[in-house]
Amino acid sequence: MATVAIRADGSPTYGMGHVMRGIALAQALAAAGHTPIFAVKDLAGAARATIEEYGFDVAVIDAELGGATEAKALQAIASAHGARAVIVDLNHVGTLADKAGFVDFLVGLRAAGVIVLAIEGLDAECVSLQEPLPVSAIVVPYLGAEAMPYKTLPGVRVLAGGQYFPFRSEFNAGAHRARPIADLANKILVTVGGGDVARCNEKIFDALRALQLDGLQIRMTGAAPGRGAGKDIQLDVVPSSRAIAELIRWADLAILGSGLTRYEAALLGTPSLVVSIRREHEPMMEAFARTGAAFNAGSIEDVTADALASSLMSLIGDRERRVRMSRAAMALTDGRGAARIVDVIDQLVAAG
Repeated sequence: MATVAIRADGSPTYGMGHVMRGIALAQALAAAGHTPIFAVKDLAGAARATIEEYGFDVAVIDAELGGATEAKALQAIASAHGARAVIVDLNHVGTLADKAGFVDFLVGLRAAGVIVLAIEGLDAECVSLQEPLPVSAIVVPYLGAEAMPYKTLPGVRVLAGGQYFPFRSEFNAGAHRARPIADLANKILVTVGGGDVARCNEKIFDALRALQLDGLQIRMTGAAPGRGAGKDIQLDVVPSSRAIAELIRWADLAILGSGLTRYEAALLGTPSLVVSIRREHEPMMEAFARTGAAFNAGSIEDVTADALASSLMSLIGDRERRVRMSRAAMALTDGRGAARIVDVIDQLVAAG
């Protein structure tokens, strides 16, 4: 069995999705007998603490490093732990702003002789649609990704499609079991991921307040809205990413951003309304909604609180629609994506 390094970052700007996906892969690696070790940059936020809470070791990389110098720092970590493979999950706004530096980083890793798997984004956030990456495999774990024309070097494996989406172990319990659907969806989860969370939460909360529904229970991750909930609304702000599976199971309806949580809600059959945190995310969110698993309310930058309230009301009061959404959501993936990726890592390591 091998040691595998996982290079991922989390911060208020980037969100925690890359780190949480890395944790899912670390759990699958450990279950297969491998030893995962994380390497993260010293950024604001709780990335290191979250990884350690899950029981995995973390090495810290200087936040100022990039390109070839970051590759040397990561190679030093990999060498110190005897890692034969590195999973790179850095497809966030920081990397996309310096694609040449990202390629230099990957070149440095390959020159050091380690096996590299790059986790990619979808559509405009997928570097492999624009240029080939010097890696052993690219992983694009999203619905519809298998149909895209990737540019690859000879021998590079492409693992594309929703069947490769990695779920953490806490999502396994209850996955694909029909869940009760309330007549009135009065338990609402709001979790939009990284970026300008405060502004997003404010607009969503304004929409929920405008519904004027008695007994509405809201659980919101990230920044609390500046306005009070009112006497007929119960609002709890929950800071922990670790609790997200429990929160998704609790909710009758989830309001989600354009991060990875939409797949987690789908696995557990929770109907959702999704908003794009950035306008360039709208095509992939609309494609996700066409599966029937979610309702796409558009870009959070463009949708008004009144329009959002109208969409929410149509979902909250329509049980049959939410039943259909729940069934469609659970049909999207089988939850075995992390194990499939680990199988490929095993094959690459065995091949040397």
